[in-house]
Amino acid sequence: MGQLRLELANQIIQQPKDSGQVAFEQVALSPDRRIVGWVALYPNCCTSYPIPLRLVLRQANGDRMVIENELPIWQGAFASDGRSARTGQVLDSVDVDSSTSTALPACARAAMPPQSAKPPLFNER
Repeated sequence: MGQLRLELANQIIQQPKDSGQVAFEQVALSPDRRIVGWVALYPNCCTSYPIPLRLVLRQANGDRMVIENELPIWQGAFASDGRSARTGQVLDSVDVDSSTSTALPACARAAMPPQSAKPPLFNER
């Protein structure tokens, strides 16, 4: 994957990859449009694909914050008011079976992709 290109109202910024980074994904803009975030992908010895190990947040003024904890960051989302992006503070965390989304805190449910309708186990006649 190429380089991340941010187009602002008055400039275009080529965001360089970090050392060892091979790609990026899940680019998102905060609701107040002041912060852009993405996950940085890195090679992994045990998979055939790179994994997301860092969450990068870049403010409109150029300041960057990198969040990592040695585990993959599979999904993320901005809070509706953007507070978590400004402070970098962890608001909540959860470690549960992802198939039970109702047991998740609201911030985690908001970051989950919509559940598709499950097909019936048996055909009814």
